[in-house]
Amino acid sequence: IYSDRESRSIWNGESEYGRIIDLRRTATGGKDVDKFKNIVTPDGNSAYLNLNYKQPSIIPSLVQNIVGGLTNQGQRVDVHALNPESRIEADKEKNKLIAIYEMSKKADQIIEETGIDPMQGMEKENTFASLEEIELFMKTSFKQAYCVAMEDGIKYINDLTDDEEVRKKLYFDLVVIAIAGLRVSYDENGDIQRRYIDPLKLITSYSDSPDFKKIKYAGEIIDMEVADLEATGKLTFDEVLQVAKSVAGKQGNPKWSNSWDDQYYPYKYQSSKPWGKFKIQVMDFEYISTDTLKKEKVPTKGNGYRLRDMKDWKPKNKKNEVLEKRVKNIYEGKWVVGTKIIYDYGLQRNMIRDKRNKGDVQLSFKIYAPNIYDMTNESIVERINPIDDEIIINKLKAQALIAKMRPQGVAVDVVSAAAAAAGLGIKNMQPRDLQDIFESTGTFYYASRTEDGRPLQQNPIYDLPAPAQSQLAQIVEYTQFLLQQVEYFTGIPMSTIASPDKDALVGIEKIKSLIRNTSLRFIQDAFENIYGRASKQIALMIQDCLNNGRKVEEFGMAIGYTETDIIALKKNVCLMDIGVSISVKPDAAEMKVLEDQIAYALQ
Repeated sequence: IYSDRESRSIWNGESEYGRIIDLRRTATGGKDVDKFKNIVTPDGNSAYLNLNYKQPSIIPSLVQNIVGGLTNQGQRVDVHALNPESRIEADKEKNKLIAIYEMSKKADQIIEETGIDPMQGMEKENTFASLEEIELFMKTSFKQAYCVAMEDGIKYINDLTDDEEVRKKLYFDLVVIAIAGLRVSYDENGDIQRRYIDPLKLITSYSDSPDFKKIKYAGEIIDMEVADLEATGKLTFDEVLQVAKSVAGKQGNPKWSNSWDDQYYPYKYQSSKPWGKFKIQVMDFEYISTDTLKKEKVPTKGNGYRLRDMKDWKPKNKKNEVLEKRVKNIYEGKWVVGTKIIYDYGLQRNMIRDKRNKGDVQLSFKIYAPNIYDMTNESIVERINPIDDEIIINKLKAQALIAKMRPQGVAVDVVSAAAAAAGLGIKNMQPRDLQDIFESTGTFYYASRTEDGRPLQQNPIYDLPAPAQSQLAQIVEYTQFLLQQVEYFTGIPMSTIASPDKDALVGIEKIKSLIRNTSLRFIQDAFENIYGRASKQIALMIQDCLNNGRKVEEFGMAIGYTETDIIALKKNVCLMDIGVSISVKPDAAEMKVLEDQIAYALQ
């Protein structure tokens, strides 16, 4: 597993470490400016230009706006039952509401003929004005108590794991590096944990799909200190000491001192181990193995049989049939990188299996990389980074141009000036005198012919053109073109990044908002995939906990004992198959459309 990270040139390999770091720095305003120096000044010498190379990038504000907009949409987990029993329950409720609706239409006739009000005792909220309203109610409001309780349970786990911060990190990674992930698992105490995974430390097998559902293994690199490793209690003191010696002089750690021995306190004045703060890396990994199960089929009375374990896969009675089955299992462990020490290794307990495909298993890693092909893809930041570089170069060129600008001057043709003065009959006037008059008054009178009648070929004094101004105008124009390219390559109208254009029509801004949402749809889909799969796994783990009597009190206090009982006492809790989807709240533009439609309907 680790060798793939070291040798393969895919995004989760060591070669991509610098790429992720660089993209994150760019997205947070730390873009490297050294590469621009030789572009603006070919020899790299800008001592006489006094340029400010720390030019603001458009990328951080763009990323903040996109991430903030997506996060502020708000998401909720929506649980719906998929098993036949739940569908029958929903159909019964729908048929009851339809019956009440049909009865309400004939209520007046029944009262007139019998004097009995058939609607008496009916709950008002169960009375609808049309079949369409009933359909809408069943799709939006009706939900089995089991699903409501499960939604509360998932929300409880998400809130425990800093849900708002996790959502921000997922969106940020999807926008900046085009991959994100969560990990859902049990901790040592049997508590359900949902953690954000840093793609910088993620290792996976090859995936041909963006959701990474078919990967064979996954792991993450955990940075820790030797003292933290010792505190786990998983290793002996000699093993901890072996680890400390193996990383001495590496990963920024000091070299091993010969004065240190194997004692806790090598010096009287030292209160801790000198190597306790040595930095180490631990790879926390999982992999899927297809195991073969074999049982001896032992006949019993009444033509029955029972299954018996076999020693060395050999039946006690050679006449008995051997049943064989292949199942997928997950093995997990933690490896101290660079050593031969592995701990917490073995068959994973409480493996999560889909209700509809119990022969399969699911890793705790929920990863998504939109638009991936052959394990590579391109983020929004990568797409616009070259354009942003050009914009910064333009700004630096404008600075250099301004630094080299000189005051606008005038051109004086001394021959023509002398001839012009002579033509006016002015004696003893120097060209400098003409320039002073021109600069003081802006006016200069001259004859178009000399004293002897020869015509002058040009003005003796005229303003020099200002080429720097025209060049600055070209730079500004090109910069505006580059900003349009950002909009073209991202599909996000720039007017939706800041405040809307005050002169634009409301309908135009609505269209731009719709285009923005459409352009970011792939980001939203990736988030919902990660978040939804993690929530589905949490739901299965809650089923597992309550069905086996674990954490009942904890969930009861968190979501209510009634909801806990609904989940725990469900007769077919192990068979209850649920679907989990993520509902996104409408944005301001969609809300405005809905409000307009409601107002029209009320009229």
